[in-house]
Amino acid sequence: ATLKGQPLDMAPREFDLLLYLANHVNEVLSVEDILMGVWGEEWIGETQTVYVHMRGLRKKIESDPANPHRLLTIRGVGYKFVESES
Repeated sequence: ATLKGQPLDMAPREFDLLLYLANHVNEVLSVEDILMGVWGEEWIGETQTVYVHMRGLRKKIESDPANPHRLLTIRGVGYKFVESES
């Protein structure tokens, strides 16, 4: 994966998460949707892993991770990955 022509240093699971989000652009996805789509049905663990991976992904793809414009939190629902304006 690249951003502005530069390769992103990503762990395999971060890449899987980004790919899943990119395949669901502009869709609101619940944490459960993301767990099933990225980690699979056999995932046994905490939903906290999604939050941790989202935070890490924001640090890599957002110019200001505290005020994201691409990877949005939809409070009480989940996350939404929006297309770039450029």
